[in-house]
Amino acid sequence: MLKGADALAGIRFERDSREASNDCRAFGPRRYLRRGNRKGNKNDPNDAAAICEAVTRPSMRFVPIEQQDLQALHRVREQLIKNRTALANQIRGLLRERGIVVAQAIARLRRALPLILEDASNGAAARVAERKREARSIWLSRLKLKGGPNVAAVALANKNARVMWALLVRGDSYRVQTTMHSGAAA
Repeated sequence: MLKGADALAGIRFERDSREASNDCRAFGPRRYLRRGNRKGNKNDPNDAAAICEAVTRPSMRFVPIEQQDLQALHRVREQLIKNRTALANQIRGLLRERGIVVAQAIARLRRALPLILEDASNGAAARVAERKREARSIWLSRLKLKGGPNVAAVALANKNARVMWALLVRGDSYRVQTTMHSGAAA
């Protein structure tokens, strides 16, 4: 049995049809919607008629399913790169507000961030340590209210055990971060 589908919505349909040993052909929507295939306005019945006519034409070029998968992967990768670039620009903008300028390349930002966070003169490390301490304190307070002091104590012990395990596995040593105004350990 010959079946046709547009490449955007028909990937799953095409795979299922091939498993059932049907001849399924997928093509880009622009190809079957050309004036030669379509009669009238774009709607479901006219689209179905255009697909039927396009599938039976011997000159029609079809898109292999592997190519559709590859195009989907490329679209996902493009979106990830777009999100990464947006985040890097946001970080660069926040740093610029504090008077710290970083070059545009993402590799340069990756190299510069640890140096910026370690530099005590810009106060970034102190702010990061303070926020971590505040977040940990808020987390522990909420846990204490929700589950009681024993649950909070066990959760904190678990968290500390995970940190120690990670340090042992990596061969690292624990680095105490201090804030500029309190001088207390993180």
